[in-house]
Amino acid sequence: MLLKHLRYLSALAQTHHFSRAAEQCGVSQPTLSAGIKQLELSLGVQIVRRRRNFVGFTPEGEIVTRWAQRTSLDVDGLLQELSDSRGALSGHLKIGVVPSALVLVTRFTVPFCRAYPEVTVEVLSRTSNEILRGLATLTLDIGLSYIDNEPLGDFKAVAAATERYILVTPNEDKPAKPRPITWREAATHRLCLLPPDMQNRRIIDHTFARVGGRAQPQIVTNSMVHLWSVMQSGPWSTIMPHSLIEAFGLPAGYEARPLIEPEVTHKVGFVFPEADPHPAIMRAFLKTSTPLLEA
Repeated sequence: MLLKHLRYLSALAQTHHFSRAAEQCGVSQPTLSAGIKQLELSLGVQIVRRRRNFVGFTPEGEIVTRWAQRTSLDVDGLLQELSDSRGALSGHLKIGVVPSALVLVTRFTVPFCRAYPEVTVEVLSRTSNEILRGLATLTLDIGLSYIDNEPLGDFKAVAAATERYILVTPNEDKPAKPRPITWREAATHRLCLLPPDMQNRRIIDHTFARVGGRAQPQIVTNSMVHLWSVMQSGPWSTIMPHSLIEAFGLPAGYEARPLIEPEVTHKVGFVFPEADPHPAIMRAFLKTSTPLLEA
């Protein structure tokens, strides 16, 4: 059994596709398939259900895959420790981020990349549930998600920022200062919102329900870029964290109205597995992030 065969299997577990797994490992598809077949022969079990395309893993294959992922991560951790001991930390850090916090994560990744130029950071837009699954299956190293609204299971959380919600809406009478608006009033606006599988939207729906209202968006999108483009081109309103407005400003002809009755805030923070010790890259990221975290 060779370590590279375990890496092939880990890549297949992540991609569920032979060609993409081979590309991720930098080998040809026949080489990857042969390596996994050799792993099966070494262990004496069938790991992959084979047809023309990837179908899934056998029950024994699920067990082997979990160990393959864990072993690959342990070896990556070893290599990180060695590179760190030589004063040149290198490796790969995967961060899953809820869409509404993609602007916020830049505050942490930029200083980290400047401090450790040999490390590659991959930021992936994910729902809060996808982040927890990614951490559980070891396909993500750390997440930036809501930490006070829904259960986090066995994962540790560190607060990074507090979100306040605002209504971004066409500025019709151009007041000198945007007036607050109640959630009940906001529910009557022509809305563009994120979909219900995202925690940001679940927070909004829950708040509307508390005041006897209901969100009935005309446009639903899972892309913050698309949501922003809608705001640039039509008379729609949306509800978003104040951090997005601070980062991008307001579209022409729009204003940001504070939402009241109730005033809603939620904590966003880093979520990661309990470990002793954490891999060197994780420790370095948390170290550079600590001075920037919310007190």
